[in-house]
Amino acid sequence: MWPEDSGSVGEAVSFPTQGLAAEREAGSFPAEDWSTARQSLAHQQTWDGCEYVAQSYVSHEMQSSTSTIDPALTMRELLEQLPGAQRALFRKYHIGGCSSCGFAPEETLAGVCARNENLNVDEVINHIVESDAADRAMQIEPRELADRMERGEEIHLLDVRTREEFEAVKIEKAQLFTQELMQDILAKWPRQDLVVIYDHKGTRSMDAAAYFQGHGFESVKSLRGGIDAWSVDIDPKLRRYHLEES
Repeated sequence: MWPEDSGSVGEAVSFPTQGLAAEREAGSFPAEDWSTARQSLAHQQTWDGCEYVAQSYVSHEMQSSTSTIDPALTMRELLEQLPGAQRALFRKYHIGGCSSCGFAPEETLAGVCARNENLNVDEVINHIVESDAADRAMQIEPRELADRMERGEEIHLLDVRTREEFEAVKIEKAQLFTQELMQDILAKWPRQDLVVIYDHKGTRSMDAAAYFQGHGFESVKSLRGGIDAWSVDIDPKLRRYHLEES
């Protein structure tokens, strides 16, 4: 259980992970579809004639972030600095996705590269930074979303968590993502509408956002930090929670 936050955020609640697998499958796209979509989009500069990530933005992010990534950083430190680094490493180099290709938290980035066929450290760092820039281009900040909702903009808000999580706490006007809703979205929703997707902490929603981008949606975003950040930054009445391993 998380400790309460200085009185501004409600008491945290917990959900056991056991028994939720079937619910995740019933209400979600296959994870591999999301990952494939993100892998494809992350390496494109244009998509259906529309710029996916502005080259100037990527170049700026690479210049500013590369200087902050020291090959001597431990993997724990790297992931604290760039949470998407593990996804980036697995996507291109098959590092960190399972026990056979994993790494220890105290292992350095240089060490991981050395024992994985002596990968070029600079190349790996550039890939991590480029992926991070693409991730951030797909995100929307809680404050921006709240402001746009207050202005009455047309926004489709999708919750890709489990039904149990959704029923316990959710953002107002959000729809729980299901297979039935997925078919409706792909068949009927205008591709120009703003679609904002959120999960617990903003990780799986990134894959979902890329999936929809790959299906022609021009304005789809992942809520940075998920419903947890929304609770902290926007609506402290929403209870925070964590998933308990069982």
